[in-house]
Amino acid sequence: MKFRSQASLRLAASLAALLVVSACSDNRLDQLSAVETIDIPAADAGPQANQNINNPTLEIPVTYPVADGDVLTLVWQEEFDGPEIDPETWFFATGDGTEKGLPGGWGNNELQYYLPDNAMIVNGVLEITARRETVGDLNYTSARINTEDRFAFKYGRIEASIKMPSGQGLWPAFWMLSQDSDYVCDENGRPCIWAAIGEIDIVEAINLDGTNGNEIFATIHYGGEFPANQSSSETYTPTADVTEDFHTYALEWDETQLRWYFDGQLYAVQNNWSSAALNEDYPAPFNQNFHILLNLAVGGNFPGSPNGTTPFPATMEVDWVRVYSGEPPPPTGPEATSVDFEAAPASYDFGAEGGFGGGASDVFANPDMGGLNSSAQTARMQKFAGEPFGGSTLTLPGGAIDFAAGEAFKLKVWASKATTLTFKLEGADDAGDRERLLDHSGDSMWQELCADFTGDPSSSPTTGITFIFDNGTPGDAANDAGWIFYYDEIEQVESCPTGGGPGGSGELTVNGDFEAGDTSGWTLFTGPPNNGTFTATMAEANGGLWSGNLVASVPAGGGDASFPVVKQANIGVGMVQPDSTVTVSFDLRGSIAGTGGVIFVEFFSELSGGGTSQAGIISQPVPTDSWMNYSIPVTTGNDVSGGVTLQLKADCGANPGCTVDAYFDNVSVVVAE
Repeated sequence: MKFRSQASLRLAASLAALLVVSACSDNRLDQLSAVETIDIPAADAGPQANQNINNPTLEIPVTYPVADGDVLTLVWQEEFDGPEIDPETWFFATGDGTEKGLPGGWGNNELQYYLPDNAMIVNGVLEITARRETVGDLNYTSARINTEDRFAFKYGRIEASIKMPSGQGLWPAFWMLSQDSDYVCDENGRPCIWAAIGEIDIVEAINLDGTNGNEIFATIHYGGEFPANQSSSETYTPTADVTEDFHTYALEWDETQLRWYFDGQLYAVQNNWSSAALNEDYPAPFNQNFHILLNLAVGGNFPGSPNGTTPFPATMEVDWVRVYSGEPPPPTGPEATSVDFEAAPASYDFGAEGGFGGGASDVFANPDMGGLNSSAQTARMQKFAGEPFGGSTLTLPGGAIDFAAGEAFKLKVWASKATTLTFKLEGADDAGDRERLLDHSGDSMWQELCADFTGDPSSSPTTGITFIFDNGTPGDAANDAGWIFYYDEIEQVESCPTGGGPGGSGELTVNGDFEAGDTSGWTLFTGPPNNGTFTATMAEANGGLWSGNLVASVPAGGGDASFPVVKQANIGVGMVQPDSTVTVSFDLRGSIAGTGGVIFVEFFSELSGGGTSQAGIISQPVPTDSWMNYSIPVTTGNDVSGGVTLQLKADCGANPGCTVDAYFDNVSVVVAE
């Protein structure tokens, strides 16, 4: 509802006018004549039975975003089962918007005058009725109610059961606006106005069975203050006639995403917005409490005016409105120590010299990015000629390590030759020092190592970690690259993996059907040097609404190599056992154009000792007209302590004119029972 951009208003008005003329066609003059000669009664705009109250109580329950698998908790409901609308719950709007400082017509050139008594409860259903009757210069009345200053919430799920009215020029809406926004829009602290404070339209419809058939709209308004506002809208056409029966319209709302549902079917996702507020950044404006609105507008820039076919009175019926909370996040325990080297050194310090005894650490580019370690930057240790114990100490400015969060440390190490790493915890005094020896097989690859200190308590706080490669042997990094080592992603954990755990059965992938409407759950390597794209798309539906689209492409005139990769890595830790059967399945359609294109589907262990089990290399032909299901049993390696990885890859290499356009859906990794 509310304001639209001036460009979109002009476009909507023009389209509405054209569509009205089209609807009238042959009998246009008769219809217009009938409209002009109707005897329009005057509405009784005097005292109304529905009366607002002073000083209502504002209820704002604590609600949480909805995650997959959450058990929802009902936190607020309006069943409309009383004899009349409760003014403690609902505020009744009156007028044409000028009472709130808006231009007449509620800023949209709407044609109705809102009267409280145009809303009533009939047989357990809220009826909001638009009538052809005059108040002042306006020829229609209707109703608009909201929960402002009575109920508001932030995050969770809201839904309503609604039966829509049909007719040209009718504009029913179920939507939300900010409650008590504290956003400011200038240096003097002036409060922001719409749309910098946001608007969420859970469902709108116009001209149902008129010029717009059966379409519904999911829209957000954001950005600057009017007229610098922005909006983003998704249109959906249900197969069921929304004017014939009640249907459930729902919104799930979290910090960074809004999801719309029709009768339980996801049909729209929005996650890109902004606000001009000076004191709030993203995810503003949708990070504050919002209240609920229900109304039936007549005319305006969006639907255009009613015509001779519009049935009056027209009624929007609402059976119920409910708000749910997702599950609260798990209690936070002790904070685990975690260090990577992608950002500025805020959580670590190598010291002024970078090391001791000929050892020196610094931050350097990853020597083997991808696979087990996709970080762009890692720590590099160079062991030069000097003391045999040369190494580096990583101090942690954040304070002592809290061993309540775990008594083991995982890290990733790269070495070109077999080596032994001394991993030493530095105590505040010598009595607190503890160390473990960790072996790396070399082979110029990343391996995950783990130092377990379970049952070996320190007598003093631990504030640093020392790394010494091949303690007892002087290095020679100036002349021998074998004395250059890399380490990364140091992570405190409860215990070291044991190589498979107790086992189990079931699905391991997350968002393998892409019905989240995005690529969540997948790790993407689509930028340089991989150069490709991976998106969730509605273009190739396969039972559900969404599928995943992986594209590699090299221009006909030649260009950079293109081999985008996406994966779900380290899944099934503790569930997958060594040398066990896992079924990899997926649906595929797409095309491979030019020469040299290939699609890889790979399944392997991330650990170097775990071996690799590959599951299929698909080259031409690829099914283009229909989806094809692939189901491939594979055997895990002998070390799956870090779980397993499923990887999808579209590969054109550097072949000019090659394009691989692959759609995936229902991607699944299932552990056999």
